Amino acid sequence: YVRRRYGHEVIYYGVHVYDDEWTPLTDDALIKGSVLESRLEEDKLVTLSLLDDMPMLDVFALGKTNDCFSIKLGGDKAFSYKILGVYDGTVYLGYENGFTYDVLKLDQKAGKTEKVYTFDMGATFDNALSMNDGKLAFVYRTDDAKTELAVYDLATGDKKDYELPDDIGSIVHEPVYYGLQETVWLR
Repeated sequence: YVRRRYGHEVIYYGVHVYDDEWTPLTDDALIKGSVLESRLEEDKLVTLSLLDDMPMLDVFALGKTNDCFSIKLGGDKAFSYKILGVYDGTVYLGYENGFTYDVLKLDQKAGKTEKVYTFDMGATFDNALSMNDGKLAFVYRTDDAKTELAVYDLATGDKKDYELPDDIGSIVHEPVYYGLQETVWLR
């Protein structure tokens, strides 16, 4: 059984269960290196892999165009990157850069990433940030060492901050924004 992250639909795969209504990718659709992470959203398959000790991002457009491309990402380690998702046709990545966290978007035409937002991490890399419904939800530390939850709207660039109580303890999971309820789940 498969369920999309933050989704409600469950898909069943089993013996003699198949889908005969599929479209193959182009012939040059090849993932080189070891895949560390992948996401399938908005008709795009995005993979993060390691090739010759360099982080690589492969994007495969699924649907009418079947465009495929690969770019080498900057930085020393592929483990410093996280695929956040796809919003409005744009791929978003997270990059741990020491004690800061950069949110990057992929400029497909230029073949490079652009920095969208940077914040000081208030949690570890794995539970620092999530993207859902065009919103980034993340926890960070202010200059006066307070822990805050922020929701950043990718469409408008607006950010709303919510101060968290001092006794909240350690954050175990990434905060998750639920658009229908306009709620953030934090644990």
